[in-house]
Amino acid sequence: MEFTLGRPWGRTALITGYGVRDILFRPAIREFYTTSAYAGMQHKFGSNLLVAGLAEYLRSWRVQNNFWAIAQAIRPGVRFNYQPNSRWQAEGSFFLSRGQGLHSYDNVQNEITISYVKGLRGALNDGTGNTAVSYPLRFSIGLQQQTFYNFPGQGRSTFLPIIRLTLF
Repeated sequence: MEFTLGRPWGRTALITGYGVRDILFRPAIREFYTTSAYAGMQHKFGSNLLVAGLAEYLRSWRVQNNFWAIAQAIRPGVRFNYQPNSRWQAEGSFFLSRGQGLHSYDNVQNEITISYVKGLRGALNDGTGNTAVSYPLRFSIGLQQQTFYNFPGQGRSTFLPIIRLTLF
């Protein structure tokens, strides 16, 4: 969930958001719970480029049988969105994670995606006749990279491909 505070015709706005993920496994006593709250400023350069600076507060905990663990981190970051026309879009982000206690899992996370939107056309019968409709179908491809700069072992950096297909 994200909120934007500012004038609709303005170039600068305050943004804030909140997200929750709760994974529960039954009948065993296992739960993974994460919350994310963030705030920042975004600025629009021209009509095509939107850049935002964010500060995110993550809190996670895990319950397994009679044991539990909690972790929290503050992540400063930047994200951008460039849309040269109505069909093509490029998005990217950079976040720096630093934990509150154990620093072996501090990391830098980068992501970039390129998207193409095509209208999926069809007909809808609304009771008075057929009406032409067009649903946006978005295909995105990109790359995500994580670097754990304090990790003591091998494999400090990972690259993950991103492929998304979004309807609506």
